[in-house]
Amino acid sequence: MGHAVIDLMFEMNRANGTTLILVTHDIELARRCDTTVTIEAGKLA
Repeated sequence: MGHAVIDLMFEMNRANGTTLILVTHDIELARRCDTTVTIEAGKLA
């Protein structure tokens, strides 16, 4: 079920031309994103 929700979020994002901000520890999910930002020890890395 979780994968279906994520797929729907990405689909809606593309269809509407919006910005989607995800916060995750899932590396595979992060790889699906166009841009990623990493935070280490409370700072952008």
